[in-house]
Amino acid sequence: MKELEKLVSSRIGWWPDLLAEWAPSGSLGELRLAVRNGYMNFYSKGQSIAKISFGRGGSSPTMRIHEKYVKESSDGGQRYIKLSGDTGRDPDGRPVDWGGPKMLRAWVRNSRQHSGTEKSCIDALVGVSPKVIDLEMGLPAFGDRKTALRLDMVALEGTPKDIRLVFWEAKMIGDKRLRSRYGTPKVFEQINDYQRYLASPNRRQQVATDKRSGSRVPSGVGGLYG
Repeated sequence: MKELEKLVSSRIGWWPDLLAEWAPSGSLGELRLAVRNGYMNFYSKGQSIAKISFGRGGSSPTMRIHEKYVKESSDGGQRYIKLSGDTGRDPDGRPVDWGGPKMLRAWVRNSRQHSGTEKSCIDALVGVSPKVIDLEMGLPAFGDRKTALRLDMVALEGTPKDIRLVFWEAKMIGDKRLRSRYGTPKVFEQINDYQRYLASPNRRQQVATDKRSGSRVPSGVGGLYG
């Protein structure tokens, strides 16, 4: 936090510009902030416009963005532009200067060709739902799975007795995974995977206390967008 405060007080660099475009849940805007375990993501309609990571002891905050949002196209692969303060390097090692709000808005425009209808609808829902506290929540690979599960949205829902942490999987009505002529639709396989992960009391506790999940939801409050 101290390192980020320095960037704000200097009024230069990418961090103040990202904050200027950030819209908490329940409000309309370009960017959504997700606080992870040791890093952060700024999303624009489901696309990670900026990943903020830190060096040893929380020093040297660095922003990383995929080159496809910068160049409007990409040759594929995990090629990123990295910036610290006002300067950085592209994937080929060439110097890059931070271009201010104009550059950031160009990245957001370029990202829209990758977002799709589903992510745009999720963002619209977040814009009118102040109870949403996370997007793209990662559940670590388990059992025979080789990759992490990703939950579209996490929200807090109140009852007369408590506040519940609720997970949402979003699908458009035209998504073929919602139906199947033979066998079980794919969406039920996804839900079953989530349920299998959360069936373990230890894992349920890990999600609630941020022991291993990609999300930060201590005691069910104070998480993402607030």
